[in-house]
Amino acid sequence: MSRSTVHWLEGESMPEGCTILEAVPGIGNVGKIVIDGLVKKHPSRTLGWIIHPDFPPHANLDEEGLIRPPRLELKSILIPNGETLVGITGLMQPMTAAGQFEVSESILELASKSSAPRLLVLAGLASGPEDRSIHVICADARFRT
Repeated sequence: MSRSTVHWLEGESMPEGCTILEAVPGIGNVGKIVIDGLVKKHPSRTLGWIIHPDFPPHANLDEEGLIRPPRLELKSILIPNGETLVGITGLMQPMTAAGQFEVSESILELASKSSAPRLLVLAGLASGPEDRSIHVICADARFRT
């Protein structure tokens, strides 16, 4: 049983057929910076939050000075070609492996329910300072080309 909760702020589900990008703080915050840049550059709004008890136990103030619980945010992003992306990101990730697994399951369930054609996880890879390689890792061999 997952302890993750989705708290909807707008509607009760993800946009149908949206592409999902997920990134949490980690090595270099590269993925998170990408999603934050998309949110800043294009029209976006917060659809909801993923909340889990294994997030670090502290709340944050938002841009309006309101206190918010530890969470990942579901951000709808309208890109110039008219497509909607949903960015899933936040200031933290669960502190336990079980919590990370449960949040991942919740994200996969959201993707399935919305018939998302793609779910891309943007993550850093520990490497030496001179390694500038980009690695793409697929969950299905059919997507490797």
